[in-house]
Amino acid sequence: FRFRGPGLEARDLVIEEDCFRIESPGLSPPTATLETDIATYILLHFGRLTFGQARYMGRLSVEGDVDSVARLDSWMLRV
Repeated sequence: FRFRGPGLEARDLVIEEDCFRIESPGLSPPTATLETDIATYILLHFGRLTFGQARYMGRLSVEGDVDSVARLDSWMLRV
């Protein structure tokens, strides 16, 4: 995730099977980079907005593997 807004830093969302962690960006390139604002991130995190809806509304932009981002919606339903 790359957040829009002053003083905000990028964070990596690392997903391994049914677990995830958020950490500082690593050295290896990410599968995809998602850019959004904090309010949208919170809505996504708590399932109030899907990644597909956020992209459609222009609240989320994606660089890289768009298909991996599409899979996040189904993954979030399982967790």
